[in-house]
Amino acid sequence: MSGCAKLPLDNGAPAVPELSLSGPPQANNVAVEVMVDDPDGDRVSLKFLATPASGVAQDFAWTSFLDSGETEVFYLGLSSGTWTLTARAKDEWEEESKTRTLEIVVP
Repeated sequence: MSGCAKLPLDNGAPAVPELSLSGPPQANNVAVEVMVDDPDGDRVSLKFLATPASGVAQDFAWTSFLDSGETEVFYLGLSSGTWTLTARAKDEWEEESKTRTLEIVVP
C-alpha cells in the first residue's frame, strides 16, 4: 500500500546503543561516542544514567532525535571517580531499546 503511514504495531525497537569513549575522560567533560540503529530507519533519542561507585546517580534528559545509524558525541559532566554509564534509545514511536553499560574512570 503506497503512501500509507506506518502503524505503531509495525514498529521495531531500536538496537542497543553502542558506546565508547571519544578520548580520555576529564573531570566535568567526558566525551561519549554513541551509535544506534533502528530497524525501521526511525530517528532515535538517547537517555543516559551515570551511577558513581558511591553517591547519587545522575539521570540525564532524553537527547534530541538523531538519524538512525548516525554516530554522535555527547559530553557529560562527571566528577572524578568510577562511573557506570547506562544508555538506552527510543524511536519516534516511543519504542525503547535494551540498555548498554560502559564503565568510566574519571581522574
